[in-house]
Amino acid sequence: MRNGTKWIVLTTALIGTTPGLLGAQRVPRGMREVRERLFVGAGGVFSVPQGEFAEFVGNGGGVAGHLVYNLGGGLLGIRFDGSVVLYGLQVHGHPWGETRTDAIWFGGIGPQLTLGDSPFRPYLHAGIGWSYFATTWASPGYASTVVGHGTGAWYAGGGFRVELSRGRVPLSLDLMARYVDNGTVAYLAPNVVVETPDGLAPATLYGDANLMLFQVGLSVAIH
Repeated sequence: MRNGTKWIVLTTALIGTTPGLLGAQRVPRGMREVRERLFVGAGGVFSVPQGEFAEFVGNGGGVAGHLVYNLGGGLLGIRFDGSVVLYGLQVHGHPWGETRTDAIWFGGIGPQLTLGDSPFRPYLHAGIGWSYFATTWASPGYASTVVGHGTGAWYAGGGFRVELSRGRVPLSLDLMARYVDNGTVAYLAPNVVVETPDGLAPATLYGDANLMLFQVGLSVAIH
């Protein structure tokens, strides 16, 4: 995986700062502890291709979810992420024609550092994951993946939660941005074709496929 060692540096640095932060007695209690043990969230995600990927693919959108387990009720937690983003959608024939979707499925795990126990809580996270690029043709009663390619990924980002309500299950607005490095991937791009003896056909591209993801959603805290 190209540049895969970057996530190791980010993750190590994030974990390495935790003992000092936990032991800093002069920091106010509210900035030392995250009382909730578990956060579960979901929302919409907006993708912006980066570098070479942006030459062939436009912005996309999809849905994402995450779970954060805070270790010992402290600053450090383990975050699990999952998302699916569509960067291409074409419908041929209405209302029951063929549909082509260009999608990226993603899952990852890594540390998250949450700052504070106030209504406004910024956080940083990083980790490693797996991305699956798939172009699928579907019609009523039939579906076929034309190109599917899996790749390891590293990512890093941050965001903040803003508490909307208190109670047994506190609700927060959750805003996040993340850079995802997928390395070199085989994928199809909308409207990129190649001429063959049988006519025009989708062209399989091979190159970097990195993204910036922006997420807006809600999260609930479980004590």
